[in-house]
Amino acid sequence: MINPTDSTSTVPSLFVHYLEQECDASELERFYRVVQGCLFVDERAEQKTIALYQAWQKQVTDASTEKSIEKVRRRMFGSELEEVAYVLDGKRCLTGRCARGVEIGSGSSKIKVAHAGVLSAKDYIHPRDPMLASITGAKAELDRHKGLIFVLETGNVQLEVSVRTVQSLVELMRASSALRKRFPEVNGLLRDSVEPVLAVIARAKMVKKSEKLLVPSDVASIPDVTFARSGFLYFAISDSKIVSCFNLHPKSMALFLREQITELKAAAKVPRGVETALKNRKHMCSTKIQGKSFALSVAFFSSFLVEMQKSKKQYEKLPRYFSLLHLLNRIVPLLKGAKSVSELEVLQTLGRRPRREAIYKSSGPWIFVIEEKSVCTEAILLSGKEEQKNSQPSGPRRRRRPRRRSSRSGTKSRTAGTTP
Repeated sequence: MINPTDSTSTVPSLFVHYLEQECDASELERFYRVVQGCLFVDERAEQKTIALYQAWQKQVTDASTEKSIEKVRRRMFGSELEEVAYVLDGKRCLTGRCARGVEIGSGSSKIKVAHAGVLSAKDYIHPRDPMLASITGAKAELDRHKGLIFVLETGNVQLEVSVRTVQSLVELMRASSALRKRFPEVNGLLRDSVEPVLAVIARAKMVKKSEKLLVPSDVASIPDVTFARSGFLYFAISDSKIVSCFNLHPKSMALFLREQITELKAAAKVPRGVETALKNRKHMCSTKIQGKSFALSVAFFSSFLVEMQKSKKQYEKLPRYFSLLHLLNRIVPLLKGAKSVSELEVLQTLGRRPRREAIYKSSGPWIFVIEEKSVCTEAILLSGKEEQKNSQPSGPRRRRRPRRRSSRSGTKSRTAGTTP
């Protein structure tokens, strides 16, 4: 709840009487309320109210010029603008700000008093918000069981988008500097983000059936789930409803993976041998290699996934929609059986010098890079030739010469044809 009476300075309540004279009864009913002794102004009447205040102030002070709109706005709504809020009065919903600089006074007023108080509109959308009637490309509906939903037309398909989905997508976009810059509306009120968010969903294209995809654990097991994408933003769709959204941009991968490891921990689905209680936020979890604990960084998981995608043989082992749990179930056994690799073997196998103060371990076709003594930072999948070379015992091998078989008849014939 907002306290609209927190004000250090007020203007005389005479302005309220002036406002009542300049506005007819229907305007006062639609756009103004008294809330805890404060004048609440609907956003649709804000500009007119500021203009009326300018005119009133010029009249009472007998000034030759009017004060600027910005000065009047600060005088009425404070130097830091009062946040947009809802005022409920019966079936009517007003959206606007409390003019903390305007005192109603103790005299009678034609402006109705709203006893319900004020609701912040920062992260909340009221189902009777007048803005909902003007959304383009979608229809807002109030369902008895689901609450407020948005029905979006995309081609021949109708998609149902909940307010919770809008909130989730706004959070994803706020977490991305590129998306914040492209869609500045998401930095403000949730109600201002609805239209750009629905436009992003409307532009999404369905993911091909042949394409494998890393998805959240909670949607990986939904039988009829399909996915659509708009850039790096993905939407899980089930029964014509968007049930989840996530960002797979490389710069947002850390946030996605951390959220997934938290969900696995909450659901008690973390694989055996994996520890998640780590102090360093750069590390997602840890596991043991030959009895010693090693942390797995976000970069390690990202490189493991990228390397798997390069190998058709390795990638086919994953389900079509795989989660972090599937990756952990593949990574942990590989690390458990990993063996140390010498610097010479690294040079011979990878064709490059090993990193300074890094440790290398191999497991089948994989080589793992360990830095800072105990942090797995990269996974490298060897190609077919490199894998075969890596599986051979190290050290120089003498090459045998094939034996020549001599033939007497052949010798004679060559000798016979020679000129002395």
